[in-house]
This record gives sequence, C-alpha cells and structure tokens, in this order.
Amino acid sequence: MPRHPPPNTLSSRQAFFEREESAWQALTATWANLPAETLLLPGASGAAWSIKDIINHLAAWQEAAVRVINDLLAGRWGRLGPAVETFNAQHYAADQSRPLEESRERLEHARAQLLALLATVSGDQLLNEYGRQQIGWWAKWVTYGHYEQHLGDLTTFRQRAN
Repeated sequence: MPRHPPPNTLSSRQAFFEREESAWQALTATWANLPAETLLLPGASGAAWSIKDIINHLAAWQEAAVRVINDLLAGRWGRLGPAVETFNAQHYAADQSRPLEESRERLEHARAQLLALLATVSGDQLLNEYGRQQIGWWAKWVTYGHYEQHLGDLTTFRQRAN
C-alpha cells in the first residue's frame, strides 16, 4: 500500500467510481496483450516481483479490504492483522504457486466484490478517508491509490518488455 495516497479531490460517489475505473484502465493497460511468459518475469516491481505477483498483491489487499469494511459496517474495529510488510511477504510467498489465469480471475473477483460492497455504502462513508477506521480510507488505498502506486513501475516494465 502506498505510504502517501493521492490527495482527496473527490466530491461525490460518482467521482470515486470514475477515478477508480480510470486508474484501473491505466493499470491493466500495462499488462494488456503481453504474452503470459512476460507476465511471469521478475522485475515488474522491484527486482523480484512479476506482473503476476502484482496481480495477486492487489487481489490480497482488496480481499482484506472487503473483510475490514464489513467489520467497520458491523460496528467492529477494522484490522488488517499483520503489519503491512508482513502481510505483503506472507501473501507473496503463499501466491507463488498460484497459476497466472487463477491469479487474473482472483483479481477480477476481488475487485468486483469490493466495488459491489462500496456501492452499498453512503457517500459520506465512501469519501471519508481520514483514518484507518474509515471505509473511505480503505476504499482509496486499495483501489486507485494502490493502482497508481504501481503504475510507474509497471509502465516502465512494459516499455522494456516491448
């Protein structure tokens, strides 16, 4: 997750979903039409991570966000569990044997589930991003804020791969 998310410039639910979709399109364009073997090459983010690793990384965060947001909606404290670095390392290790196509399906499913959940929350909840116990904080950090964090590395990787 980014340490410093983009500033909040959104003023409506529609603006949130438009920003998410725009950032999603930019992100997925970085791997669109690349051969499967390229998606498995290290170097897409840092020295070790492949595009498949990034796909699973994004899915893991979106799955966690669904759990946390449901806790918040139920009036419970929302917790990730492990520290960010530990969460990332655990999921990276666990997802190494996951096939590419399953990884892609996982991300599509996680995103659809998250967006469906976010569509049910109020505009105030969705846009309130100030603090980790706010739904808007999770919504921003695991959608466009997170996509944009990885966009530069993925764009550079794609340019090198072409």
